[in-house]
Amino acid sequence: MNGSENYEEEAENFVEEYDLLDKQLDSLDSALTVLEERRDHLHEEIKKLVEEAKEARLEQEKEQGKASEESESKPKDS
Repeated sequence: MNGSENYEEEAENFVEEYDLLDKQLDSLDSALTVLEERRDHLHEEIKKLVEEAKEARLEQEKEQGKASEESESKPKDS
């Protein structure tokens, strides 16, 4: 094997390794994209749940306030 054949073989190996790495990076990029989409979806769901919990808490506080006002306004039996 002479120098140019050796160089061509090394260049071909380099191209194959480069292509393999390129495919692996593409796969990783796709996986990261899926994870980012899931994270974004979960973030939106969590924001909705937090907002619903706030609304439920405020409604409960409002109802408790009404109940305590009603019990204070009723005349007590003596």
